Amino acid sequence: MLTRWLRSELFEVSATDPTTFAAVALLLFLVSLLACWIPARRATRVDPMVALRTSKSQCHCYEAYQTDCDSLFRKRRVGQELDEELSGFLEMAAEEKMKQGLSRKDALRAVRLERGISKSRRK
Repeated sequence: MLTRWLRSELFEVSATDPTTFAAVALLLFLVSLLACWIPARRATRVDPMVALRTSKSQCHCYEAYQTDCDSLFRKRRVGQELDEELSGFLEMAAEEKMKQGLSRKDALRAVRLERGISKSRRK
């Protein structure tokens, strides 16, 4: 298909001419090499610290990542605090039940049943 198109486009050049194919391949290689070399040359002239500072201030990816991590750790910390508060509440309520003559195990079970707290919340 390509050779038919080349035959119609080129004047006095055969569609399977190896010299033409090699020249086109070489030309494409040189253009791609130049397209990579120019930005790379510019990049080597920039101080790395300046580039990092600029990219950090321009790109909010780092800040978004840091915010997400802070949020995740904050949620984990709040969850731990709530678990500690719930455990303290259970202990206080269980002590009241133990004063009424229940064993520790029965007192904790009674408090959980009264408050609708499952065992999975316990540490």
